[in-house]
Amino acid sequence: MLAPIQIKNASLQGSTGIICVLSNLIIVYIALRSKHFLRTFTNFTIFQLAVADLIFGLGAMLRVYNDIWPILRNVDSSISLEICTLLLTPHTFGYQLRQFTVIFIALDRLAAIKWPFSFKNTSHTKKIFVTFGASFLYASITIAIGWLTREPLSSKTRWVFITFVTLYFQVLSWFESHRRDKKTVNFKRTTINVSENHIVQKNVSDYAKVKKTISLVMLNYIAFWAIPQIVFLIFLIVSQNNEMASEVMAYQNYLNALHSCLNLIIYLLTYSEIKRLFSKHILLRDVESSTTVGGGNTRIRIGKTINAPTQNINQKNIK
Repeated sequence: MLAPIQIKNASLQGSTGIICVLSNLIIVYIALRSKHFLRTFTNFTIFQLAVADLIFGLGAMLRVYNDIWPILRNVDSSISLEICTLLLTPHTFGYQLRQFTVIFIALDRLAAIKWPFSFKNTSHTKKIFVTFGASFLYASITIAIGWLTREPLSSKTRWVFITFVTLYFQVLSWFESHRRDKKTVNFKRTTINVSENHIVQKNVSDYAKVKKTISLVMLNYIAFWAIPQIVFLIFLIVSQNNEMASEVMAYQNYLNALHSCLNLIIYLLTYSEIKRLFSKHILLRDVESSTTVGGGNTRIRIGKTINAPTQNINQKNIK
């Protein structure tokens, strides 16, 4: 019979998993249906984050199922540890894949601010390849270490480390972006010399809305996921009080549920803008790499828009 605190934790984790799966299925569905998720780095990172969260949510639901109806109840003790590790694999893989993807989003933004010329000349394909390869390699190595060591404390230590690194790069990228924005606020101008400028402005506006959406998702991530996760994992490492650990886990699960709910609300409210990101009319022929995930100034050089003739357009800064 489960204790009340265990029932509460299982309910929160199950709700979080269901909401997480539903919200990210929206993004995965849009991306796969459009077949444009590899067109830009922004599209790819949105898609990979959604896949990582989807795997994480499915892993959380599997853990809850095992808590309520223990899969290991009738399993021989000689293989119970292997089965337990297997049950935790999707949860751990989704978690680590998501963390490393967020790190590359922050690094992409930092590179756009610190080294704009080199960044501009780096192809989207290379960035996508490195992000995909490194994040999946890291997540796979983490799973392999978990299977080899079977040490929960070592696993918690790795989760704390990667969460701290992720949080550091996110905060640093936002700080640098804010400092850059303050320096250039008096120089932002819009100079589009085309007769159909309302078409161009609409495309730019759509892209800006998507960038704002991802900024909200990242802010939600820091406030209700990364910081509570670090506190919770450090507590598990240093504390030997199991009852207190269960209470702390309950609070962390509340925040996780809130985090997933807010993500779902953000995705639903901006569904049309995200859908436009993966549609043809917003994918301009020549969009500079500085239109990255997470915000900041959007610098666009346009050669041709979909369903519009070629125009001669001066370089411009879009506020």
